[in-house]
Amino acid sequence: LSLFLLHFVRVAGRIRTAALRAQLAELHATLDEANGYRFFSSSLLIAFDAASPDSPIQIRIIDFAHTSFNGFKGFDGITYQ
Repeated sequence: LSLFLLHFVRVAGRIRTAALRAQLAELHATLDEANGYRFFSSSLLIAFDAASPDSPIQIRIIDFAHTSFNGFKGFDGITYQ
């Protein structure tokens, strides 16, 4: 993982890496406020145009089909708390 992060910083640059950290902090704060929601097997998509130094970095939550919340009644008839 550390080699991947080092490679990412080299390719993305320090400005984009700082922007990514800020966006991750914002996402963390948002999810902290989402009381009762649970995300199982979700992924983060991080995208930017490496050929354009001025392109912004974007982060999205993807693959969140396995999301539940307090009181959710699943297909198995179980109410999740």
